[in-house]
Amino acid sequence: MDASSTIALMCVPMTALLYTSPIPAIVHAWRTQDNSRVSRKIFLSLACVSHLWAAYGLTQRDPNLYLVNLLGGMLALAYLFIHHRLNKTPATRSVTRYVWMYLLPIETAFFLALFVLPSLWLGIVTAIFCILMYLSPLAKVRTAIKNLDRKLIPWHISVAMALSGGLWAAYGISVDDLLIIVPKSVGCGLGILQLLAIVFIMYQKHQLIKKGVLPSHTVVSDIPVKVYVMEFIASRQQVQIECETEPSTAASFSIGSDTDLESDGI
Repeated sequence: MDASSTIALMCVPMTALLYTSPIPAIVHAWRTQDNSRVSRKIFLSLACVSHLWAAYGLTQRDPNLYLVNLLGGMLALAYLFIHHRLNKTPATRSVTRYVWMYLLPIETAFFLALFVLPSLWLGIVTAIFCILMYLSPLAKVRTAIKNLDRKLIPWHISVAMALSGGLWAAYGISVDDLLIIVPKSVGCGLGILQLLAIVFIMYQKHQLIKKGVLPSHTVVSDIPVKVYVMEFIASRQQVQIECETEPSTAASFSIGSDTDLESDGI
């Protein structure tokens, strides 16, 4: 067994882990009948990118590339279907609307990419869309760091992204395919960046606990930091106001005492 086959054996389960990582969020959304905590855009981009990788793998006759991505494409379409069915109004959750809005366009684009685009251009388009998909969560990462809210960055998806991207980049090096190396290296780097953001958020929370801004009895990963910080700032402002009013009260007392003494002829 050569190096590329060995790396591919590790790539496939890691990619399957990445594609199945949204399942807990989907199950929670289905149980609560609320799709606000899951992103339709992410599922749509995942479905498009996985279909593009599958088409590129078919043109390269690489079963390691197209089999797992075909599975990922079907899972992403299933996620989209569940998200679509959880819409509030009946008109926006009909099966016909799902077919015309998502299923038919994605499958049409898949077959057009497979049979119309040259292999090189298909690889370039796939790499661009893959990089854009990896870049899409950066806005949430920025918000998570700003609000110190770790829950906005799912750690299991970040781990799967880093491992899958790193292994696929190594596979691309072994088969000498730059169109695999570049986007998967970006995915690996951004997955590591998200994990570092989680560590940074937890470190900042720990520092706030040490300074007394946050209560020490709470769990670091589950603290609503914004509420505590606002309360802390408000209390500090109240203390500052009280400290500013105390000298004026003392001064008025001393002036009043002097006046009383003068009136008594002392």
